[in-house]
Amino acid sequence: MNHQEFKNKLLQDKKLKQIYENPDVFFSISHSIFEMRVKHGLTQSALANLVGMQQAAIARLENPGYSIKYLKTLEKIAIALETKLLAPKFEELADEEG
Repeated sequence: MNHQEFKNKLLQDKKLKQIYENPDVFFSISHSIFEMRVKHGLTQSALANLVGMQQAAIARLENPGYSIKYLKTLEKIAIALETKLLAPKFEELADEEG
């Protein structure tokens, strides 16, 4: 299954489709993790092994529908501090030559 087929399969879920079509911080975080993992050619299991987690934990992080409950705590903190929660971004490290 390629990336587009996988995406189409996920978007059959009404809740995930709504999240995807109305991106927010929760979707941005989940999508960023997924994109970078795929870009580096890693499976969820391989990434989990690299960071010392179970594959299921990576799957939850990549699924905005599941990760929302964990991130809602950060959103509550942001609201209490009269700030807003921004999604972290991954940035490729530059190859250092010489």
